[in-house]
Amino acid sequence: MCPRIALALILLFGNATDVAAQSAPALLAPGVISTGDDEWGFTMTAEGNTVYFNKSDRGYKLQTIVESTRARGSWGTPRVASFSGRYRDIDPALSPDGRMLVFASNRPRESGGETRKDFDLWAVDRLVDGRWSAPRHLGDKVNSAGSETNSSIATDGTLYFAGTTAPAGKRDLYRARRSVDGYGMREKLPAPISTDDDDSNHFIAPDQSYLL
Repeated sequence: MCPRIALALILLFGNATDVAAQSAPALLAPGVISTGDDEWGFTMTAEGNTVYFNKSDRGYKLQTIVESTRARGSWGTPRVASFSGRYRDIDPALSPDGRMLVFASNRPRESGGETRKDFDLWAVDRLVDGRWSAPRHLGDKVNSAGSETNSSIATDGTLYFAGTTAPAGKRDLYRARRSVDGYGMREKLPAPISTDDDDSNHFIAPDQSYLL
């Protein structure tokens, strides 16, 4: 499992002068979002007033997606997201329009099934009343017998993620294109993007012009 990570993020709002003035990273909302727990897997709505991220105990037995909303300049106490809290849920990623959130989970595919040993990708959709839908599994064209994690979503819905071909295998970067029928078969990104090393923790630009 990854070493301890805290959210050490700088939020840049305003004009270029304001951005230039931010010369050093700073903890995001110390004591509220950045705490003594492990926090990682950060994603934010386009308007910058709601964040989703992971919190975990030090043994990583419990991994939960939480959300916090900013009001009147202050971030609220994180609360467990409506679709999380029972299984190991990690790596939330919002689509650019905020209407879909993809995450990795070890939850069973069918109700009443056994908890999985690997992570699959799931999605929730924003409903008309602002709530999230029930989680839906992204299917076997995206998921495999190994783990799928670290999603990033382009404006057209193309999903970029880290995946393995076996439970203990190294991770490579993949993408799956979205259509009206759902996601198509995943494609491994070619070299030099995918390498012989472990590839993950990436970000795709909304227009797919660059990948970090």
